[in-house]
Amino acid sequence: MNTLMIGIDMLGEILSAFIIGLIITGLAALVVYLIYRYGVYLLIGALALIVFLGKVAEKSLLY
Repeated sequence: MNTLMIGIDMLGEILSAFIIGLIITGLAALVVYLIYRYGVYLLIGALALIVFLGKVAEKSLLY
């Protein structure tokens, strides 16, 4: 019974890791598609936005 529970637990972990991997892969594919479609300006804009949001989050966490 115990080994069965461990097996089910491992299966759940593998499944959740697989789903997270799929989501990340999907996002990466979307980014690649958008860059391919709209070019480098979109990439630069997205990076600027990410950096800006990072700075805002950093400030709100520190104070």
